[in-house]
Order: sequence, then structure tokens, then C-alpha cells
Amino acid sequence: MAATNKSMAKAAFVLGIITMVSAVLMTAYPAFIFGGVSIICFILSRSKTGIVEHEATIGLILAVCGLVLNTVIVIWSVYTVFTNPDRFAEFNDIFKQFYGMDFNAYIEEMKNAGMAM
Repeated sequence: MAATNKSMAKAAFVLGIITMVSAVLMTAYPAFIFGGVSIICFILSRSKTGIVEHEATIGLILAVCGLVLNTVIVIWSVYTVFTNPDRFAEFNDIFKQFYGMDFNAYIEEMKNAGMAM
């Protein structure tokens, strides 16, 4: 196997680890970015005969697990915010601090702006 394939296998492995760590630490965007790049590195690490280094395979498994975990956490978080009145009140307070208006008022404003177009 060429040195480039081994480098890509190592990159897939390292990025897979970073994906899992990012997912566990609940940082939404880095896990998606590193997971995607890890999968690309896995694909690029394959030799012409289709042989894949074990490191690359482990990196792929970690990346996919991290992406699935991260997706579940993001969906669960959004669901919790919009179905739990206490969490929505906290979210609404933070939204007011950042944007100076209520979240529901913002949504109504966006709906009205869409109707005007």
C-alpha cells in the first residue's frame, strides 16, 4: 500500500476519534464536519485493489457512530426545547437577549415577510 493511502488511513482514524469526542462533548457542528472528512479520507485510503487499512476501517466506524450519536443529540435537544415549556422559556429568554424580540414574534414576523413577497 502506498504511503498516501496509509496517510489517509491515519487521517480517517484520527478524524474518527475527533468526531466521537465532539459528539460526546455535544458540539454540534464539529462532529458533522470531522465525520464527513473522516469518511472521505476512508474512501481515499483504499488501494486500487480495494484493500483498506484497519486504521481506516476503525476511523470509519468511529465517524459513523459519532455522526449518528451527534444527530440523535441534536434532534433530542430540539425536541426537548420545543416540547418542554420550561426549556422553551429558557430558550426564549436567551433568544430575547440576542435578538431583542420574542421567538414567537420573530416567527410571526418571518411569516408576514414571506407573505409580502
